[in-house]
Amino acid sequence: TFDMDNRSDLIYGTEGSSAIESQYRNTLGRNKWNNYNTMLGFKHIFPQTGREWTADVNYSYSPSSGYSDIYIRSFNDAGRQDPKYREQLQNITTRGRNNFLVVQTDYVHPINASMKWEAGLRSQARTFDSRQLNFLNAIPRTQLNNEYEYTDYVHAGYAIFSHKVKEKFNYQVGLGAESS
Repeated sequence: TFDMDNRSDLIYGTEGSSAIESQYRNTLGRNKWNNYNTMLGFKHIFPQTGREWTADVNYSYSPSSGYSDIYIRSFNDAGRQDPKYREQLQNITTRGRNNFLVVQTDYVHPINASMKWEAGLRSQARTFDSRQLNFLNAIPRTQLNNEYEYTDYVHAGYAIFSHKVKEKFNYQVGLGAESS
């Protein structure tokens, strides 16, 4: 959690004008973030030396929430003697979450002591949404809201052939593809 208690006193004017105004802003609020992760791993080693299959699944979930109460009052003078209007209360509530899933598998298969195949697949999906709702004196100010969500997917695969021809000469040929 993150608690806010911020007090600001502002004095401002316009260049070329003798008019000076002032404002105070007191912000009280709290934000809360959590993060939960889990991972599952698998590895199978075959009787043939160097041959193996691995797979992993990773999942992360991160919710958040919060609010800010901003008390605002403007004055027609620097000394805060001439109020422009009564104190205003801007309330901002926030809520969001992030889900992230990654699944990956890799396979290594030696053909003999000098040649082998490798291949793998990876897929990830992420969804994110965020809601920031604004109110001024308990009246919704929807033009100030910030609401969005998105999802992205990335899928990839590869295959590699390796060959050790001589003691000092090796080569690899591979192909990879990715879709996002």
